[in-house]
This record gives sequence, C-alpha cells and structure tokens, in this order.
Amino acid sequence: MLFWMRVPSKSAWDAPACSPSNSAGRYAEITAGRNTREWGAGEAFASTGTTLFGQPGQGVNTTSWGVKAGIRFPHGSLWYAYDSTELHAHALGGGAIISPYTVGYTADPLYVDAMIQGLVGVGPGHGWRVRAAYWPIPKQLQLTAGFSRFDTYFSGDSNWTHFNVSYFPQGMFQGLCLRDQVEVANGGAPGLYPGSGQHSFVYNRVMFTYKF
Repeated sequence: MLFWMRVPSKSAWDAPACSPSNSAGRYAEITAGRNTREWGAGEAFASTGTTLFGQPGQGVNTTSWGVKAGIRFPHGSLWYAYDSTELHAHALGGGAIISPYTVGYTADPLYVDAMIQGLVGVGPGHGWRVRAAYWPIPKQLQLTAGFSRFDTYFSGDSNWTHFNVSYFPQGMFQGLCLRDQVEVANGGAPGLYPGSGQHSFVYNRVMFTYKF
C-alpha cells in the first residue's frame, strides 16, 4: 500500500503564459511553501525488482519540500524557487517521488522545473529556479526569461535556460495567443536529454492557442 501526503501552496503569480490578465497591477510580495511525504511497503515495485534511476528499493520512502518567493510589480514579476528531495537508502529510486499526480514535466507538483524536465524527473537532489516576466506592451506582448539548475544524486548536475515570447492580438483576433519558447539544456548524466553529458540541447516550441 502506498500512502501519499502532499501539502502544496500554489503561487498567485503563476498565471497561464497565454493569459494577458496579469499585465498590470500593484507592487506585491508573494511567498509560498510546500511539503511532500510519501511512504509505503509491500508494493509491486519490490516484488518485481523494479528500479528507478538505477536504484532498486524495498518500498517507497520520499521526503520533499520547497519554497517560493517573488515580487509582482506593474507590468511584470520576478520570483525565485527552491526544491529538495532527500536521499533515502533502500528506497525505490533512492527516495524519488512516485507521484500519482505527475506525468513527466507536464504536471510536476514541485516549484522548480523547466520546459522539458522537472525535479521529479531527475530524482533525489535539489534544484532552484529564477524567472522574470515583463509586458513591454500591456496585455499584448509578454517577455519572460528563466534559469533552472538541478544537482542530483543519480542524474548528474544540469542547468536549463528558458526564453518565452507571447503575443496577444487585439480586435477581431482577440482571444488568440501566439507563443514561442526556447530552452537550452547543459550538463546532466547521459540519457537525461538528447546528447546530455556531451553537448548542449536546444528545444524550441511554437504554440497557437485560442480562448473561446
């Protein structure tokens, strides 16, 4: 049986990137914290010899916590986050998070992540992230830049630099969002991303969304 206890606190400044509603506002300081504890024994992981990050385990034993703090100012925001997942000997994945709420980076419950990776996906260790956003044209053009770093026990040390441009047409095209994201990954153990441990990896994603 697997027990899951998660105490999250979603941050108020994490509005969707394709949402122009946060392009203005007053100065505000925002902080958040979370704690995740997960444990269990006798699961199928142990009986089938399952390994995660090359680490077998007798059961699940996870301890993870994180903090996030930032400031929102007119037409922009700046925040910093830190997450840690502790190493547990004899646990599956060395204490990795076995999350029923996570599908890779797309639903990572932690604060520190990147476009194509998150701390859940790299295993026990710690990571930090800083991100800035600014609207040079209020409610129409948003620019963001971020930097994430993971220092882990089994996936090496890696860093991820992220840039994003979001444009919101007005008039008859209001509701449309054009978004271009670029991320550059460096470091990490072989297999973490294409070419990891040998050279940088550049990932580019162009998105078109419409709010009906």
